[in-house]
Amino acid sequence: MIYYSITFRPVIPPGFSSRKAKEILRAALRSAAEYWHAEMLPGHFARDARGKYGYQPRSERYQGQKVRARGRGKAADTVDLVYSGLARDSALKPPRIKAYPTRARLDLLVPPYINMRPNRSGKRKNMPALGDEMTRVIYREAHELAQQAVVEAEVLLAEALGGKSDKPHKSVTAFFHGD
Repeated sequence: MIYYSITFRPVIPPGFSSRKAKEILRAALRSAAEYWHAEMLPGHFARDARGKYGYQPRSERYQGQKVRARGRGKAADTVDLVYSGLARDSALKPPRIKAYPTRARLDLLVPPYINMRPNRSGKRKNMPALGDEMTRVIYREAHELAQQAVVEAEVLLAEALGGKSDKPHKSVTAFFHGD
């Protein structure tokens, strides 16, 4: 699950209902979550993702095992987050998105070995936090998500006002906060 928030500072026009404003914020945050899933998540499975997102290096032993498994047709790729392709394929399926006026929650249905806090004992003590790596957002992407939400909120606000605005209505600003 992704726990990031975009804080809106909307300026609601006089006579505009609080309920309608909340609907607009909910739709804008849903749009940002959909954008992350469609445009940014696939980049986590690319060859350059380790450098871009700062993934934990994999051990030589693991890399060798993965190359041998690929030769036998058991591994799909040698990219960090892809072994058989199950996690990638599962993560890229349509997610369940719950949007609220203050936040959006995106649930990815992934295999159980993709978790945010792996067990750090025994044989898996060096296992990277695959869930954290898969959902990591860099600053540029955070800014892009905030802008996506702002643009969507502006469009919906203009539609709700009936397109009465003679100039772009800059009534929404957003700040991105990551946990």
